[in-house]
Amino acid sequence: MRAGAVEGSGLSARRFGAVAFAIVASLVVLSARLYDLQVLQSDHYRGLADQNRMLRLPLTAERGLIYDRNGVALARNIPGFLVSVLPADLPASSQADVVQKLATLLSVPAEDITPLIRAGRARSPYEPVGVTRRPVGRDIALLVEERLPDLPGVRVDTTTIRQYTFGSLYAPVLGYVGPLSEDEYVELRASGYLPDDLIGRTGVESVYEKYLRGTYGVREVERDAAQREIKTLAEQPALPGGNVVLTIDDKLQQLIATELRQSIQRNEMLAGVGIAMNPQNGEILALVSIPSYDDNVFVRGVTDAEMAGLNSDKARPLVNKAIGDIYPPGSTFKAVTGLAALNEGTANPHTIVNVSSNVLTVNGYNFFDWRAHGSIDFITGYAHSSDIYFYTLGGGNPYTGQKGVGPDKIAEYARMLGFHSRSRVEGARARRGVDHRQHLPHGDRAGFRCRHAAATAPGLYHDRQRRHRFHAARAQGGRRCRRRADLPEAGRRPTKGRDQA
Repeated sequence: MRAGAVEGSGLSARRFGAVAFAIVASLVVLSARLYDLQVLQSDHYRGLADQNRMLRLPLTAERGLIYDRNGVALARNIPGFLVSVLPADLPASSQADVVQKLATLLSVPAEDITPLIRAGRARSPYEPVGVTRRPVGRDIALLVEERLPDLPGVRVDTTTIRQYTFGSLYAPVLGYVGPLSEDEYVELRASGYLPDDLIGRTGVESVYEKYLRGTYGVREVERDAAQREIKTLAEQPALPGGNVVLTIDDKLQQLIATELRQSIQRNEMLAGVGIAMNPQNGEILALVSIPSYDDNVFVRGVTDAEMAGLNSDKARPLVNKAIGDIYPPGSTFKAVTGLAALNEGTANPHTIVNVSSNVLTVNGYNFFDWRAHGSIDFITGYAHSSDIYFYTLGGGNPYTGQKGVGPDKIAEYARMLGFHSRSRVEGARARRGVDHRQHLPHGDRAGFRCRHAAATAPGLYHDRQRRHRFHAARAQGGRRCRRRADLPEAGRRPTKGRDQA
């Protein structure tokens, strides 16, 4: 009995020792883990706690306004609301439910919202992500705000909506703003752009994007455990964008648009362009392109059907026909041919050409005129717009020995006069002219034909603005002016606009 008792006592001692060792080992491991968390990784977890307690919210800058020369507001901002989600405040377990509720309130598909939140969570979980891509109205904003207790991570913030006062009348000039693509955001993030920002896409909105955009601010807030804002810790206000004042006169713009529409309808045409420019300083006073489009459609969000309709329209309403299309110059180019011939000495004001027929046939090619003019000099040929007269000045006449100035010289003078340069009006982008020599065939007979054809530039294409500038220079005695659509005092804010009158 005594031996058995001793043996049992030894077994209990060993068990006690094992338990004690396990407890000590657990304490050592726990202490080591606590040391790791509280000492070695203290900065890391302190940062996480601060991120959860403090939040930096961007303060968007109000986009600058656009006015005509007399202070009429052409592009302005109206109040709106932006619904967004802060991914860090939206538990993953609740995301599906919150997304479904938001989709119902906003009348958008849930599958459109989920990828936005997922991308925002991966990119920067403490940066608000807009879930509508466009501001919403007051009624929807109030509806969402009422349900915020059931929508963790969801925010409703005030913002502005871009509004174009006269819609299609100025769309070719002003352009429009549109949302950033994912690639654009990656490229522009360092410049202060946010994922839900709008950026100028075309026209004045695009050319003056940096000036109109302004500088964003930031507000740092402290939150409690329930993620409710307690107080504002610091705030750097946003700086609004600068205003742009155009040289365009709204009254003249309206008048030209009315007359142009009537002319298009009367002549059963598809499209038309109207431009008014001050030849003394190059200021564009009016620029009308018909048909056009309502740029407000792009602000609220153009549908696939609307976009397809605009793209399929034969009249191409999305193209600013004053600078975005190129056309053959027609008889207006005779001034270039005449200038080249006079300056190079192959003709003078008294050069006579006998236009006894309305057809000039040379080497099997027919060159037509609108009538037979008889024997005419330079002034009469230009006044009558005689095609054969300028065919002869350009390519010569082997039957009479009249020497032509040739296509190379004509092209040289065309470039000197700006026909081959890029027509760039301040506030818009344009296409470059096409040199007719790129399209001239070669060979003796064809070469003769082209020497004559170059006189009226059948292969030279340019936009309406370039032709307008050429004639303005003629009116100024040859002095070329720089086309401008903006005024030097672009930063001023008019005290009264049409919408305020």
